[in-house]
Amino acid sequence: VIADAKTASNALATIVSVFEALLGISSTHAPVHAGMTRDMVFVGASNPTTGMTEAQAMAILGVK
Repeated sequence: VIADAKTASNALATIVSVFEALLGISSTHAPVHAGMTRDMVFVGASNPTTGMTEAQAMAILGVK
């Protein structure tokens, strides 16, 4: 259960960092969201902190 919770938390952190990067804002919760840039989002790069891409995060969260 703890592993699933951590995975879901990382997936949510990835999605939040994607939106922050697209909006051009930086999080006050660094370093959780640190390092994600708009260019990284556009090329589908993984979040440096969580190691997940946006697509992987969406799949983990059950978004189709």
